[in-house]
Amino acid sequence: MGPKYDDDRPRVTLTRRAGLVTLLVVLLAGMALRSCVDSGPGTSHGDAGRGRPASVGPHATSAGMPVGYARSRAGVLAAATTLVRQGQAIFEMDAAARDEALRAVAATQAADVWVAEQHHWLADMDRIAQHSQAPVTWQVRVLATRVDAFTRARARVSLWRVGILSTEGFVAPIATYSIVTDEFVWQDGDWKLWSETQQPGPTPVVSPNERPASPKELHDALDGYEPYPHVGA
Repeated sequence: MGPKYDDDRPRVTLTRRAGLVTLLVVLLAGMALRSCVDSGPGTSHGDAGRGRPASVGPHATSAGMPVGYARSRAGVLAAATTLVRQGQAIFEMDAAARDEALRAVAATQAADVWVAEQHHWLADMDRIAQHSQAPVTWQVRVLATRVDAFTRARARVSLWRVGILSTEGFVAPIATYSIVTDEFVWQDGDWKLWSETQQPGPTPVVSPNERPASPKELHDALDGYEPYPHVGA
C-alpha cells in the first residue's frame, strides 16, 4: 500500500546546517578581510550521475541543476542523493541563477516556500564569505539511504549524511551528521521536491587515538582528489 499524507500543504524546510552557520558567523565576526569561497573538493554537476546506471538518471541539467530521473525507486533515490549535495554549487551562482536553479528541482506548489527558505541560508553564506579570510568549503556525502514510501506519484526518501565544514576560522574542520528526509512528487515527467526535513545524528565518536586535522591539513591532504558522488547511492 502506498504512503498516506495527512497534510498536502507545501512543507519545505532546509538542510542548511543552521547551527554551524551561526557558529561560523560568530567565529568570523569582526574580520574585515576580503574572502573567496571555493568549492574545493565539493560537488561537480558533471559528476552527478557517475556510478549509476544510465537509465536511473540524472539525464540532463536545468538551470545548472541535475534533473531527469527514472520513475522508479532507484530513480527517486538518485534524485534525493544528488540534490543533497548541491548546496555549494547553488551558493556559487548569482542571485537570479540561484532562484532559477531552486525552482528547477521543486514541485510547483512548493517552489515559493523552497526558494524563500533557501535564500535565508544563502544570505548567511554570503555574509560568511564577506568576512572570511580563506576559502569556505562544505562537503556533503551520503552514508546510507532508505526509501520509506514509494508510489509512482509520490515517494519519501531518508538519507544519513555527513557534512564537513572547513575554513581557517576553525581550529579544525567540523563534521555534522544528520538524517535528511525528502518527499518527492512526480511532476512534468520528473521527481520534484515537495518537502525536506532534517534531524541531527546519529553521530559517531572520533577515535581518541586520532588527532583532528586543521583546515589547511584537510585541504592539502585532499589536493587533487575528486568527489565520489555515488557514495550511498
